[in-house]
Amino acid sequence: MAIEETVFASSLLFWSFARGLKPLLDSLEKPMDYGFMMSLMRTDFLPAKDMWFSQGNINYYYYGQYVYAFLSKSTGLQPEVSYNLSMAATFALTLSLAFALCYMFISFAMRKGTRLYGIAPALGGGIGAFMVALGGNSHSFFYGTGHPGNALLQFLQDQGWMAKLLPAADSTASESGSAGINIKDFWFANSTRFIGYNPATHDKTIHEFPYYSFLVADLHAHLINLTFVLLFLGLLVVLLNSSKLTGAARNLWRTDTLLIQNNDRRWFQKELSTSVSL
Repeated sequence: MAIEETVFASSLLFWSFARGLKPLLDSLEKPMDYGFMMSLMRTDFLPAKDMWFSQGNINYYYYGQYVYAFLSKSTGLQPEVSYNLSMAATFALTLSLAFALCYMFISFAMRKGTRLYGIAPALGGGIGAFMVALGGNSHSFFYGTGHPGNALLQFLQDQGWMAKLLPAADSTASESGSAGINIKDFWFANSTRFIGYNPATHDKTIHEFPYYSFLVADLHAHLINLTFVLLFLGLLVVLLNSSKLTGAARNLWRTDTLLIQNNDRRWFQKELSTSVSL
């Protein structure tokens, strides 16, 4: 617990500092996310009013913003302050929950007989947390000017092997008016848009990863959802490694299957009280 709390506190301070380097909420989708929080701060009911459409309700998913608006109201902070703290908290929760999840996986494996050093759970948890929260893809390694992979791509392009390796992509690119593969002028956002964009094709894919989302600081509900997903996975790991809980879940599932046509749902309360006696 001490290790876990240290991981959370240090990552919270670290990303609070990172957001403090550029705290403005004036680009990309930050104004929209901030507007959602402001609408939720002003409302006394749900769904909250749409900030763009008078008398309309927000027609976009916003539970993540709701959670942080609730915390903002509870602590007396305004969204112009709590927005960046919310980004830092999401980063810290993602990193610390990933750490805990990997720690549990390795610890349970060691209990089952896997022979590892005692430091393995903490070391594996640190690597897993780093990869989940700060890991990306290899795009910058190959396309970033001055990176070793970029020299390799330049060599392949000079030798004419790029076109040979990607004939289908090149033909599609020519149809869409592109000049082919561009290995210069790398910008970090390109790492989320290289399938269908470089070379250009008609089938385009946007694939954000957590580190990019934390960098651009768009407080989307799907980014905040990382914390709920990791928590859910952690609960599943605990469930699968508890004989009492798995036994209770198995009994409930068996009873539910037998009584699936029964309209009387009171059986569930009775079964729950007798099965889950921990």
